[in-house]
Amino acid sequence: MTFAVAGVTGNTGRVVAETLLAAGQPVRVIVRDREKAASFVARGAEVAVADLSDRDALTNALVGTRAAYLLVPTEYGPAPGYVRRTRAFIEAIVAAVVDARPGHTVVLSSIGANMHSGTGPIKYLHELEEALRTRASTPVTALRAAYFIENFAQALPMLGEGVLQTFLPAGLEVPMASTADIGRQAAALMLEAPPRAFATVEIARDAVTPNDIARAFASLLGRAITVRAAPLEALVPAMTSMGIHEELAEHYREMTQALITQSFEPDASARRVASTTPIETVLTGLLHADHVFASTGDSRVLAIDKDTGEAVTVGDVPGELPWRVAVDETHVYWTFADSGDVWSAPKP
Repeated sequence: MTFAVAGVTGNTGRVVAETLLAAGQPVRVIVRDREKAASFVARGAEVAVADLSDRDALTNALVGTRAAYLLVPTEYGPAPGYVRRTRAFIEAIVAAVVDARPGHTVVLSSIGANMHSGTGPIKYLHELEEALRTRASTPVTALRAAYFIENFAQALPMLGEGVLQTFLPAGLEVPMASTADIGRQAAALMLEAPPRAFATVEIARDAVTPNDIARAFASLLGRAITVRAAPLEALVPAMTSMGIHEELAEHYREMTQALITQSFEPDASARRVASTTPIETVLTGLLHADHVFASTGDSRVLAIDKDTGEAVTVGDVPGELPWRVAVDETHVYWTFADSGDVWSAPKP
């Protein structure tokens, strides 16, 4: 029986699929555009074309699978309706799991998903977990990830000025995890014997502060890096200036406030595993490209030469904020947060 994996052009799903393929397992990748799966097809993967909001297509993608890895996409951009779209994804995912009955479903969740309010977008992962807990008749594991270390990619454009820009206080201890560790843990859960019913697994490393991140960047770059913590009230204006709708920006403000006030309640019932990839390894990956990239309020993308500081407009972002950038000899490839869509532009 095969393993179904969604989000393979994004951070965690890509690692899940690569880990399973490396172990010689049959993999079915779930993508909206078949062309985006070419690299996985070359390694022997099967392709299922399905939008994660399309119940019927997703059900077909999950039928006959030994295990499935699923996640709720976040659509960044200026359009309203974030909550409505998120709940549509949740309903389609839950219905597909109920209908298709995969042998084991591993769903990406978040630390804090045991709370029903006060956590910004995480509260919808609480809704997802509860729906799967009560409606799914097959085993489900919610993999609750800590704060992504890769979130500090947003700080790259300011490192040239010796500044790590963040909305978190410099000394705030935050549970964090690397997306590579999250993906590998998800694959491990899929290969294990499934739980008898619904289970939760939290993945995090020892708490990390923005000061720790700044010191790691400083070591890698060979220059002093100082944390510059912006006030929380500046978060929504900053996000809306980058083209994100205020509805979603306000959810991120609420989540950030919960981090700052350390309002997340522990869940004694969750199994805990460690994220072990060194911080420096994660940050080295973020620094690998020749250019760092920034999104402007009018949805342009700027490529900033890390040596000269020169900024070049490389294209327009089609309605989403970027998450991860790869660069080859000729092009910039931008993988959008969670949705996995890939946009490209000629390299400056």
